[in-house]
Amino acid sequence: MADISEIAEPDPFRLLEGIEPGGSIVSYAFVDGNDICFGSSDFHVYSLNKNNGKLNWKFRTRGMVGLSSPVVDKGVLYACSTDGFVYALEAKTGSLLWEFRTNDIIFTSPAAFEDKIFVTSMDGYLYCLDSGGTLKWKHYMGKPIIISPDVVNGNVFVGSWVERNYQCIAPDGKVLWKVNMEHWPTNGAFASPDGRFIADVRSRKGVECSDFVLTFGSWNNRLYLVNDEGKTIWKEDVGAKLSSPTIENGKIFATSFDSNVYSFSMKDATQMWRYATGDRILYDTPFVHKGILYTGSNDGNIYALNTADGSLIWRFQTAGPVLSPPVVSENILYVGSWDAHMYAFDISDPKNPKLLWKFMTGMPPSAPKFIKWIDEFEMFRQKYLNLQWKPETGAAMQEQGKKGGYEGKAVGIGDYSAFSRSAYAGFHAGEAYAGKAGVYTSKRDEKKRDAYK
Repeated sequence: MADISEIAEPDPFRLLEGIEPGGSIVSYAFVDGNDICFGSSDFHVYSLNKNNGKLNWKFRTRGMVGLSSPVVDKGVLYACSTDGFVYALEAKTGSLLWEFRTNDIIFTSPAAFEDKIFVTSMDGYLYCLDSGGTLKWKHYMGKPIIISPDVVNGNVFVGSWVERNYQCIAPDGKVLWKVNMEHWPTNGAFASPDGRFIADVRSRKGVECSDFVLTFGSWNNRLYLVNDEGKTIWKEDVGAKLSSPTIENGKIFATSFDSNVYSFSMKDATQMWRYATGDRILYDTPFVHKGILYTGSNDGNIYALNTADGSLIWRFQTAGPVLSPPVVSENILYVGSWDAHMYAFDISDPKNPKLLWKFMTGMPPSAPKFIKWIDEFEMFRQKYLNLQWKPETGAAMQEQGKKGGYEGKAVGIGDYSAFSRSAYAGFHAGEAYAGKAGVYTSKRDEKKRDAYK
């Protein structure tokens, strides 16, 4: 057996530090009436008219609004930032109503339910605030926390990377139950026992239902299904490290770091199908609408897949990785990209989408450096944990970038094709990973990163 006494498991915080300042959009859009709101790594929260993409207002925070997505409840928008603050803004004007400071960075999204706001912070606490910004209680779960809270029937559901479990917490902060696991959990998704969708990571306002089941993944390739009392119905090794799943019509859909989109049976985790994209998928939670699954990939594409068999219906190429989970409202698909654009598509005819508009925030950063962390983590797993995973090679990525060689119909291409074809493909060629002084590891970038600290 290999000696791993001097080998530390890669620090997950490095994954999050890789979200660079710039206009990239990693958060998903929240639809509020005629408006959508979202965060950007350029230190702003944006509100747009959802029909034409015109800017209503933008609010500058003290830090990036990276992985965190806002929520609107009773006319108030709640947003979190890497500056450690929770912001309450007037949803129509963007005026600041109040702010609450935690003791560390916030990467997660807030949830709102019955005049309560729930937030997790890298300081290890789950916070419960009232609608006026006063702390009602906080619950320590171990530092750091990068799982967003979900609210179902007033109870809060959230995973702990330190305790390696998933917890159900009562409205007063009391822990009702925990599901212990062997590794870091993902965000969860909720469904009725017969497999009808109830909520996933985008359901930020909380939901109420009678009976439900909860599914979530873990970083050791397991997928879990538990009931509303915390009893594990099954846990299965699905052979892939999944991002946050969703559920629809008795099937679990999830993207994976191995570049695939998966469909599993909710009954026993049997794999129904998988579809290979051109690159790994780090954060995206699929959205299912009228029998079509929408998701993004680090290859820069937005994909539409048939939920029955995983076949490709269409794809759209942006100019950077698509980590932002898609959102559909009234037959309009909203999805953000690392290329600093929020895109809106009319999907009334699901086989022939139309780009309605795109909105640019700021300039995108050079490239997503957190991908290097994933490479290092997989090297650790393969060498010391004997878990095999074979990503696309740099040469293959370069060829795909040159030829656009994806099977199926392409319905568009981004404005910065040079970025996705050369700089991004060059990153996967491995110069940064090999420790060479390339565009992603240059002294200039080190100075730029340090300047933002």
